[in-house]
Amino acid sequence: MYGNLGAGKTYFTSHVLANLNSLDRASSPTFTIFHEYETPSFKLIHMDGYRIKDAREANYIGLDEYMDGKNVLFIEWPEIVLDKLPNTRYEIKLEVVGDKRSIKINKNGEELKNVYSNV
Repeated sequence: MYGNLGAGKTYFTSHVLANLNSLDRASSPTFTIFHEYETPSFKLIHMDGYRIKDAREANYIGLDEYMDGKNVLFIEWPEIVLDKLPNTRYEIKLEVVGDKRSIKINKNGEELKNVYSNV
């Protein structure tokens, strides 16, 4: 998940959780690195890669364990761990554009959706 500070990454995650009928409420993983949220079907793992130095550190703190095929990962600032992620993945790009937010969703580099929101 890409976006500058304040672009709405955690807000977006909150809405995804709500639409998945999760009772959990998302909060920024900036200081904890990972947050786990329960949904009726799987765990959604919300990770902040901003303070991770390299892929080895990401493995040390548990990224490999979360990538077991049973979880869905939302990774903010994923640049450091891109080599660890599957080739088939969705990328969400959030951007503030005036008084609106742009949300672009790509799958394997192909744009699937481009939405502007008043949120």
